[in-house]
Amino acid sequence: MSTNALEELADAEALIASRAAWRRTVEAELKGAPFDKKLITRTAEGIALQPLYTRAETEERNINLDTVVRPTARVFGGWEVAQEIAAATPEEFNRRLREDLMGGQDAAVLVAASPARPDGLALDEAWALDAAFAGVDLGAITVHLDAGADAGVLATRYFKVAAMQGRGSETLRGSLTADPLAAWAVKGALPTNLKEALDALAAWTARAASAAHELRTVGVDARMWAEAGGTAVHELAFALA
Repeated sequence: MSTNALEELADAEALIASRAAWRRTVEAELKGAPFDKKLITRTAEGIALQPLYTRAETEERNINLDTVVRPTARVFGGWEVAQEIAAATPEEFNRRLREDLMGGQDAAVLVAASPARPDGLALDEAWALDAAFAGVDLGAITVHLDAGADAGVLATRYFKVAAMQGRGSETLRGSLTADPLAAWAVKGALPTNLKEALDALAAWTARAASAAHELRTVGVDARMWAEAGGTAVHELAFALA
């Protein structure tokens, strides 16, 4: 047996031993209460969520983490810290975003008001997007913009705000997405017909590919299915569909 194989075997045995020791400690703390009932949670779909996952789970299933972690996580140094900011005005959004960035957040999430997301930030006025990102270097952070059913107008304004900061559109990273299917599902109608909405999304995708290749363009929002009573499996199924 090779040295590498012996080392791998020793690592595996140590992992099994440490997990068994952890299990004994936990069961002692439970004072006779059933481990499965106290520490294993079952989802609505019947999936058992274990209290502890280790490297052994990925090795047993032959999972290569390099294939499931997005490349940008390695390029930019890890997962982004990004949380949607609920704000009534662009000025309030800007204030809260800057506070969050100072507190360790390294990405911005802005949802534009739309028929599907009436709780989003109103960006009807041309100055609103500039006010939302005042004092924030758009080339230094990742920005995720949810435009609703159509991203064309918001994209033009976003590029203009970046240009005012001296940033070319090619330096922007993150996403500026449209999801006409989500808007259609929520409201039952679109400002235009579905074909025209999808054609507009295709045009924006082609535009971004040449002018802002670091921006994702196609949004997939399946929250409405969960909010209507569906499970996580239903939500994932509709998203993949």
